[in-house]
Amino acid sequence: MTNNRELYNQIQNPLDNDETLQLFLECYQQNHGDIPYNYIVGATYTNQRLTLDWDKQSELMAFLLNRSRARGGIQNPYGIPTINYFIKTLPDPVPKDFFTRPEVLVNLRDVFAYSDSMDELVVHPHVLKPWQGVGSSDHDEIHHRLYLNVKAEDEIDMAMKFVEKCDQKGLPIELKFFRLDSDRRDSFVIYVPGEELSSYIDMLREIKEENPSLVAKVGEPPIFTGNIDGWIGYGSEKIDSYESSSYHAERLKVINDSITNVLRSYVKENLETQISNPDTNQTISVRDYFTKNLKNQVVEQKRRYINLDSKTSQEIDSAIEQSLEELLSDEFKEKSYQIESMTFQLNRFHIRSAIADVISKCDIDLSKFLPDIKKEIQANAIIRGMDPDKICFDVENRDLLFARDNSEKELQAEDSPKVLIYSDKNNSSNQS
Repeated sequence: MTNNRELYNQIQNPLDNDETLQLFLECYQQNHGDIPYNYIVGATYTNQRLTLDWDKQSELMAFLLNRSRARGGIQNPYGIPTINYFIKTLPDPVPKDFFTRPEVLVNLRDVFAYSDSMDELVVHPHVLKPWQGVGSSDHDEIHHRLYLNVKAEDEIDMAMKFVEKCDQKGLPIELKFFRLDSDRRDSFVIYVPGEELSSYIDMLREIKEENPSLVAKVGEPPIFTGNIDGWIGYGSEKIDSYESSSYHAERLKVINDSITNVLRSYVKENLETQISNPDTNQTISVRDYFTKNLKNQVVEQKRRYINLDSKTSQEIDSAIEQSLEELLSDEFKEKSYQIESMTFQLNRFHIRSAIADVISKCDIDLSKFLPDIKKEIQANAIIRGMDPDKICFDVENRDLLFARDNSEKELQAEDSPKVLIYSDKNNSSNQS
């Protein structure tokens, strides 16, 4: 079995890929100072449709119910009478096509109304429609996520292969897959408890070896996960917090904040630099263009309520310019202004949008910012408890994995036979 430190060294750090950072920077600039969540998971959310192959769905449900029956019985933890009747009338074994039969489908409405109570068919903590869950959460807390970019038509096959392997090896099962036919790269998520990461990676490698045609269709994992073998993505799960934001949301905040910090510093250092003004085809200072952008955002806020005369417009310009140092400070969050009878606010999202707009007008190669952005991401990662050398890991989870390796070495040392080496001085002297 691969030990955890070996696995850690095998995982590719997403920060080492300058092309990924360049893509994030371009996205930030094009999206008004914000990298949207769907970008980091690779989803466009266009023309999505719910793909439910009912033949495959029936096969999965039959597979899971037969598995539960073989492992001690199908559970109805809340004692719901409708489900009790459903369980009693199930054939043994449940055929693959059972849930496609018209006479069965007629009676399924009440069962599915209570399906959240059936651990065989759903997992609770992480699953919301249109996700489908498999497994249960009655095991050690989750420390890791593994992401597979599985096509919608292959998800049920992958789920069954995974469940079979987990049963063979006695490993807990908790996964979800995305039932919309989309291009998101995190369509299949495996939740890994405790210190078992290397066991699950070894198991996925076995699945690939035994099912090469299935795994050959798996795409690249999400771009900011730790890449394993080109098809498995790794991400740390926050310990002791199901309510915290997800792996991708946590990393996305670090990326957005880090890019903002670097570009904001550039804007502050170049306020007097002349850039092209697209409205006049003349040059304008960064200071004036930045102020103008913020004023335009204010005007957009108030457009439906008030007509701004030239005097008020000039006063807004003046108020923003006088507070420019505050607006460009690292600590800035929000500021309110009072111009005659009008009140308006600027917040950090307005500042990000203005920064992105200014950068787009500067004659500068964006790759120039990449080294500083990488350093800033590493610094912010440390603050948030992430591993600066492999940002896909939280430090706490990484250290727990390493500690397990050390414990196993100590146990192996205790179990190994002891060889005593000694010198028989008396015998030695007699021979001499």
